[in-house]
Amino acid sequence: MFSFLISLLVLPCGAPMPATLPSTPASGVLRVQDSPAQATQKPAQPGELPADTAPEAAALWRSLCATTRTPAAPDARPPGALRAFDLSFDQRLRSGAQRNEFAARVRYLAPGFLRFRLESGREQMRGPTGDWLVDGDEAVRLRGREHAEDRRQMDDWLAVAGNFVSLSDPASLHINHMALVDKAPTPLPPQLADAAQDLRWLSVESPDFRLFLNESEDHGRQTLFSAYLGLDPGDSSLSLAVLHDIELEKLPAQGPGSHGHRARTLLIQVLDQRPLDGYIIPRLMNIHQWLTDGFERRPSMELFVVDGRLGGELDPTDFAP
Repeated sequence: MFSFLISLLVLPCGAPMPATLPSTPASGVLRVQDSPAQATQKPAQPGELPADTAPEAAALWRSLCATTRTPAAPDARPPGALRAFDLSFDQRLRSGAQRNEFAARVRYLAPGFLRFRLESGREQMRGPTGDWLVDGDEAVRLRGREHAEDRRQMDDWLAVAGNFVSLSDPASLHINHMALVDKAPTPLPPQLADAAQDLRWLSVESPDFRLFLNESEDHGRQTLFSAYLGLDPGDSSLSLAVLHDIELEKLPAQGPGSHGHRARTLLIQVLDQRPLDGYIIPRLMNIHQWLTDGFERRPSMELFVVDGRLGGELDPTDFAP
């Protein structure tokens, strides 16, 4: 069951810039246009926009952020940055013609503590004392080559949790650069391409998203991501997000079939939202992987939030056996 998770997941000033994202068949990796801000712009504080953000882009961003918070009384304090959750998820995973469904309880504390429990009672966790597997009364430290796969599963769940938080609370992102985009990124799956043209698009550069790591990559590498966000033209809520590692070109080239190659570009479709603890979160998401020359037609992962809570009293001791 966990093997399916490894191939999955889990967001210029002035005139709008084009959003054509040409692929490179030799590497099977989506390419994006370089932005001058990548070399010069320092990350803003959480929730702040860079000084060079165009007024039109800033206004659209504020509209998006407003759709992720529930209405509150004028004198009420807004919720703080979303850094933790305790949620139950239903997941449907696809690999070719094979399909698998399961439920999991996931607890997360930013930036890097996570604990997930399957219906069988088996748990894996990453916390202040390292990575652990807990099965009944037995706790096993996930060290050494024999547990490399288990540790990578933790990396994958952290990618899922980190992206969920970033898309649920965009107002708290660190943003290096933001711009309006004049059309949808290409190519998209055929069933989404036409509707995507009617959305309003923003390009956001931020270090606060997560994608899967290749085995050879440094876990501590500081990565900058490009998030192309497609917003509903009516209420500015998030409909589509294309997440891409824009520093991927600096890594050694790998062929699409080479060992260790993993999707470094994801398409997330938000199909439903729900209010929870002061936020309006994605309730149902379809996640498409980037293949050799485009996104897969059918999502590899469908993620549904069943219940739970955001924030709460989680602390590092909750992530130790």
